[in-house]
Amino acid sequence: MHRAIASIIWALRISMPSMSESTAEQYARTMQAEAVKYGWDPFTYVSLITFESGGNAGALGDCDSSGKNCKAIGLGQIWAMFIGACRDDPNPNDSPGASCLDVRQSLMDGTYNLKVLARQLARQRAWCKAQTGKALLWNTLASQAGINHPRFKDVKCGMRKGKRGWKRIHLGLLTRKTLQRVINHRHMLIRKLSQR
Repeated sequence: MHRAIASIIWALRISMPSMSESTAEQYARTMQAEAVKYGWDPFTYVSLITFESGGNAGALGDCDSSGKNCKAIGLGQIWAMFIGACRDDPNPNDSPGASCLDVRQSLMDGTYNLKVLARQLARQRAWCKAQTGKALLWNTLASQAGINHPRFKDVKCGMRKGKRGWKRIHLGLLTRKTLQRVINHRHMLIRKLSQR
């Protein structure tokens, strides 16, 4: 989906007021290009990074109790262990090798992180469509959040396969609220843009 650069900058600045105009413009250009490439609304990316990192390209999350060995990195809180050289690293979180450290560092570049996020979301959407026949935003975000239970073949994309097809499963309160906040934020941006 195409949105004007000025609209994406506006959405970034209204969502994360501390983001500079130049950073917002840089991210907006990347979001627009990725959205056109993969068929997403750029406001989806804005909403995700708002709640994942608050727009902080150096954000670290999912850390151990010492505050170290963080799994999630950057704007989209990408798990490095699934990217590039980190996939083959025997211990990508606790003691990453030099190549994995390079990947982890690259994920702190906001533009690169957005491109990885866009690629991951596109893959998740295609996977959800192939597995469940549904690829709504909610399904894709649930899959990106890891709501694909590996022990059960009937749980994918936040849904469980029953006798009458795929139905949404009850998610933990925190996960459900987080997914809904991202979706609601995107809807709010669309509504406010239409009122401008």
